[in-house]
Order: sequence, then C-alpha cells, then structure tokens
Amino acid sequence: MARRMEFTGHYAVVGRRSLTPADWYVGFKCKSCDLKFAMMDEPTHTGEVEFGGQALFSATCPGCGKAADYGSNDLLTFQAAQGGPTSTA
Repeated sequence: MARRMEFTGHYAVVGRRSLTPADWYVGFKCKSCDLKFAMMDEPTHTGEVEFGGQALFSATCPGCGKAADYGSNDLLTFQAAQGGPTSTA
C-alpha cells in the first residue's frame, strides 16, 4: 500500500548537496538540464509514496544552478545511482 504526502502553500527548496547511492529521495527533474535533484529523503525508503496538494516549490538545481518553479505534479521519487547533488537514474 502506497503512502501519500500532501503539500500546500509555497516552499523555497534547497537541493540536497549530497546523495547516498541506492537511497530513495523526493525531488524534481531540472527544467533546464534534466538532472534529478533531491529536496528530502523519501520516507518509505521504497519509492512507493504518492503526492498530492496544490503547492508551489521554488528551487535551484544544484547541478546547473538554474532556478525554476515546480508544482506538486512535478514531484518525483528516485533512487540515487551515485553520490553527489544529482542523479541520472
């Protein structure tokens, strides 16, 4: 059974500078360079979390440095393939 996270409001997001290989994260796919970056650990540690709500996230990609706004529908889970700020997984 998947768990659900609801977000409402406006959030200023700081991308994680360090990822641990094989750990799960919640984040976004950069609108500029297409790399995934994390804003937080994924709480189920399985990637089986669902998202909802009407939130706006303002974030800067730690890979390319471009700022963009993301909606709740842009949230994604991913498993880090390598350490560092971004993932290609």
